[in-house]
Amino acid sequence: VDGTVNLLKAASDSNVKRFVYAYSCAAYGDITELPIKENHPLRPMSPYGVSKLSAENYVRIFHDVFHLETVCLRYFNVYGSRQSHNQYSGVIVKFLENLKKNRPLTVFGDGEQTRDFVHVRDVADANVLALKANDAVGKAFNIATGEPTTINDLGKLLIEITRRNVKIVHSQPRKGEIKHSYADISEANAKLLYNPKVTLRKGLEELAKDYGVLE
Repeated sequence: VDGTVNLLKAASDSNVKRFVYAYSCAAYGDITELPIKENHPLRPMSPYGVSKLSAENYVRIFHDVFHLETVCLRYFNVYGSRQSHNQYSGVIVKFLENLKKNRPLTVFGDGEQTRDFVHVRDVADANVLALKANDAVGKAFNIATGEPTTINDLGKLLIEITRRNVKIVHSQPRKGEIKHSYADISEANAKLLYNPKVTLRKGLEELAKDYGVLE
C-alpha cells in the first residue's frame, strides 16, 4: 500500500496526466452474485485482498481530492508467456509443471469451482485502452473474459492439448477458497472498448510450448 501511495504522490506532484492502478479481483472476496460486476460489494477474505482494496481507496482519494486522473483495473486470473513457477504460481503453471513430469494433476475439492482465466496479451491491451479512454476516469473495471472455467475442465483441456497420459486426482478442499469467480466485463467493453481476443485453448497451447510440454 505504501508503494502505491508514494507513486500516487509522485504522479500528482509531477502533473502526470493519468494513473492506472492494476490489481487483483481478490478485493471482491466473498462472492454473492455472478457474474461479478464492478458494483459488487468489496469484502476481501485475505490480507492480500485487504491490501489491494486499501490501495484502491487511496487511488480514489487522489482522484476525488487532488483531481488526478485515475483508472482502476481489477484483474481476474491472468496467465501467459514467461509466467514463472514458484509457491505463489496459479493453477495453470502448477498443472503444466506436473504434466512436464508426467505426474497427476491435483485438484482441491470436487474441482467444480470456477475461475475466469484471461491471457496476458488481453490484459496488456486493457492497460493501453485505460490510458486513452475518455469515459474511464475515476472508474474501476473488471479485466477478464467473462467466461467461467471449472478446474476440472481446465485440467482436462491441458491433458488434451499436451497429449499426456496422466490422471486428475482430488484432494481435500482448501479452507476459505472462493467457490465461483467470473466477471461481467460489459463495463470494460463499453467504456474502454475492451474485447479479449485470446481463447483459453490458444493461450494454453502457447504456454504449453513455452514450458516444453508441447512441441
